[in-house]
Amino acid sequence: MTKLNFDYYNPSMDEVYSDGSIELELLRKVKNKDFDWYNSKEWAIIYHLSHLRQNILNWYSFEKGCTILEIGAGCGAITGLLCEKASRVVAVELTKTRAEINYYRHQNIENLEIVVCDFQSLPPDWKFDYIIINGVLEYAAYMFTGNQPYNQFLKKAKQHLSSSGKMLLSIENRIGLKYISGFREDHTGEFFSGINNYNNNERVRTFTKGELTNLLNETNLSAIKFFYPYPDYKFPTEIFTDTTINGIVPSSSHFPLDMPRVKLFDENNLHKTLMDSNSMDIFANSFLVEISATQQIPTQIDYVKISANRSEEFRIFTYFDLNNNKVYKKGLNAKSQDHLKRMLHYSDYSYDSNQIKNATCYKEVDGISMLFYTIETLEDRLVSKCTDTNTGDFIHEIVKLRNALYEGIHPSDFTNNNDFVEIFSREKPEQKLHWSSNSNLDLISGNIFLEGDLYKVIDYEWHMPFQIPLEFTLWRTLKQFKDNHKDIIDRSIVDNFIYDTLNITRATEQCFFSWEENFIKNFVKIQDLYIFANDEIPVDLNAVSTRYLKDHSIESTLFYDHGAGFTDHDFERCVTTSTDTGFSVTFKDKSINNAEALRWDPLEGNPALIYIQSIETDGSIKEITAINAERVLNNSEYEFTTYDPQFLLQGDFTNATYIKINFTCEILDWTIGYQLQEKKMYVNNQKINELVNHKEISKINKKILEEKLEEVSTQLNVTVDSLTNSQNDLIETQKSLESVQKTLEINQNKLANTQEELNIKSNKLIEIHSHLKHHRIKSIVKILFFGEITRGE
Repeated sequence: MTKLNFDYYNPSMDEVYSDGSIELELLRKVKNKDFDWYNSKEWAIIYHLSHLRQNILNWYSFEKGCTILEIGAGCGAITGLLCEKASRVVAVELTKTRAEINYYRHQNIENLEIVVCDFQSLPPDWKFDYIIINGVLEYAAYMFTGNQPYNQFLKKAKQHLSSSGKMLLSIENRIGLKYISGFREDHTGEFFSGINNYNNNERVRTFTKGELTNLLNETNLSAIKFFYPYPDYKFPTEIFTDTTINGIVPSSSHFPLDMPRVKLFDENNLHKTLMDSNSMDIFANSFLVEISATQQIPTQIDYVKISANRSEEFRIFTYFDLNNNKVYKKGLNAKSQDHLKRMLHYSDYSYDSNQIKNATCYKEVDGISMLFYTIETLEDRLVSKCTDTNTGDFIHEIVKLRNALYEGIHPSDFTNNNDFVEIFSREKPEQKLHWSSNSNLDLISGNIFLEGDLYKVIDYEWHMPFQIPLEFTLWRTLKQFKDNHKDIIDRSIVDNFIYDTLNITRATEQCFFSWEENFIKNFVKIQDLYIFANDEIPVDLNAVSTRYLKDHSIESTLFYDHGAGFTDHDFERCVTTSTDTGFSVTFKDKSINNAEALRWDPLEGNPALIYIQSIETDGSIKEITAINAERVLNNSEYEFTTYDPQFLLQGDFTNATYIKINFTCEILDWTIGYQLQEKKMYVNNQKINELVNHKEISKINKKILEEKLEEVSTQLNVTVDSLTNSQNDLIETQKSLESVQKTLEINQNKLANTQEELNIKSNKLIEIHSHLKHHRIKSIVKILFFGEITRGE
C-alpha cells in the first residue's frame, strides 16, 4: 500500500505552483478510478493522465533493485513507471492536492512513498541510486532565494545522490527550434521569451545546452550523456543522442498542443539544414541529461523509437546500439511480449517471390534483436530517383517491387475470411486482387534494404497469417512515401501512378482507406495526439512589412509629356496623405498646363491593388488607362504585379493648375508576380509531366505486357506441342485397340465354334452314356433273373 507522508508538509506552499480548479477535477477522476484521458478535451487532464508522458523514461535501463527519488512528482505522470523499475521510490511533491492525485492514482503500489514537501526538507541521510528531475529545475526560483537558485537546486539534489548514483534531468531548450519557428514559450505563454533571455523578469528559466553544461560543472556534476527527446520531453516519440541527432530525420510530426502557435516558416527545412551543419543538438527542443557526480559509464543507447500510443499488447520500443551494430525491440509491458514473439516467428521468412526476404532476428531475454544495416534502403533509392527530372526511373523501381511481390500470384475475388474482416472490416473491393497469405502489411520503403537484386526487410511486426491483397500493401508503401516526402514529390503524379501501376480503381482505393482506418482505430487502437492539436497561425512577414508601409506614407509621382514623351527629369513627386477611405495626393506643378498627357505612378517598389476613387482637376480628364496592370478585378481595382504601377491620364490640361487623385492602395506580397508566372509554368510543367509519366507508365506496362504475352505465347506453343503429341499417341493407341478388338472378335468366334462343337460332343456323350446305362441295367436284370448273360441274344 502506498504511503502518503505529511511529516514535512508546509501548507503555505500550496499556492506556489497550481493549475487551479482543474486539479480538483483530476482528484475526483482518479478517486473514481477514471483514468480516461483520450476522450477528454481538457489539456490539463490529457497532460497529467496520459500514459504517453512515460515515454521520457519507459525505455531507460535502470539498475535492477535500485532506489529512486522523484523531485517534483506532480500528479504522478511518471511515478507509476518508476515504481515498475525500482525496489523503492520516494516521490516528493510540493502541493497537497497534486500529491493526493498521485496517491489515489497509485495507492496500491507497495514500493512507493509520496512525501508532501519542498524537497529541501527531506532528511539529508536519504540517499538514492537515481534522482529524477522531470521539468522541475526551471522553477527553482520559486523554491530558492538568492542570485543562483538553479545552482542551489542542483547542489541540494546532489546531497541525496548515492556515491555511484545518477541524475536524470529533463528540461526545454531556451533556444529550441520550436521556439524560433513560432511556438510560445511553454512556461510564460509568450513568444520568444526564452530567446530574448527572459528580459521581462520572469521567475521561470530554461537553458541552452552550453548553459546547462556550465551549470552542472559549477555544481561539480557532469553531463555524462545528452539525450534529445523529440518533439519534446513532455510527449516524446523519439529519443536522439549525439551520435544520431544530426544523422536521423525525425519520423514523427510536431504540432502545438496546449497553446496556438504562429508558423513563421517550415521548421522541417531548417531542421535538415541544422543537421547538415552538425548543429541540431544546439537547437533541439528539449534535453534529457544523464548526470553523475563521479566517473560513470553512460547508457549505451544511440536512438530510441517509442511506440506506446497503441493498444497495450502492441506497445514496444526500438533502440539502436551502434557500438555493437545491433537494433533491439522490447515490450513496454508483459502483454506486448507475444507481439515480439510473432515477429520472431517470421525471421528469415521468404515471401512468395524469393527476391524478398525478412532479415534475421534473434531472441533476447526480454525482446528480440537484429543487425543494424547501413546499406541503401528502397526509400533512399526512390528519393534519389524522384528528384530527377526523369521520373521513369522512379516508376521503374516501384514496378520492380510490384513484380517481385506479385510473382506467381494471380488475381482473385475477395474471400470472406473472418480474421481479415475482424481486423480490416467487411467492406469488399469491386475488383479481383492479388491475395497472398502471411503478407507483411507494413512493407514501407524505409524498412526495405537493397542487397543486389534482393529486398531485405526489417521491422516486420505486422505480418498477417491470412490472405491480404498485395495491392493494399503496396498502396500503403506508396502512400507513406508520398506523405513523408511532400517537399520533393509531386502528389498528383504519385496519385495517378498509384492507379496505373497497381491497376486499381478509385472505388478500390476508397475500400483501402476504409481498411486502413479500421486497422488503425479498432485493431492497433492508435491514440494520436494530433486530434488535440491547437491552431497553427501562418504569418507572412512580407505581408506584415507591406502592411506597415501601407499604414504609413506613400510617395506618388506625376510625369509630364510635353511632346517628347515621358522623361526622368520632367515630373513631380509628392507624399500622399491618409484619408478615411484610403489615400489622397495633389500635384500643383506649373508644368501641368503645358502637358499633352500625364502618367501617374501611384507608388514605386511594390506590387499593389489600386482603385481610383476620384480625380479632381481644373482641367479635364477624358480617358484613364492602366498601362501595366496584370488584370482588372470586378470592383474596378487594378492588380499590378510589377514594382512600378503606372496609369496614363489623357485629356485637356491647357488651363490646369492642379490635379488631385483619391485612391485606395493595397500593397501585395512582393513575390506575387513571380508566383503568377511560376503558377503558369507549374501548370504547364504539370501537364508535361503527366504526359511524360503517362508515357513512361505506358512504356513500362507495354513492356511488361509484351513480356507476359511472350511468356504466354511460349507456354501456349509448349502446350500445343504437348497436345499434338498426346493426340498422336492417342491415335496410335486407338489403332492398337482396334487391332486387339478385331483379334478378340476372331477369338470370340473361334471360341463360339469350339463351344458349339463341344456342345455337340457333349450331347453325343450324354446319349452314349444313356445308352450304356440302359444296356447295363438290362444286363443286371438278366443276371438277377437268369443268373447269367447270354451273349448274342
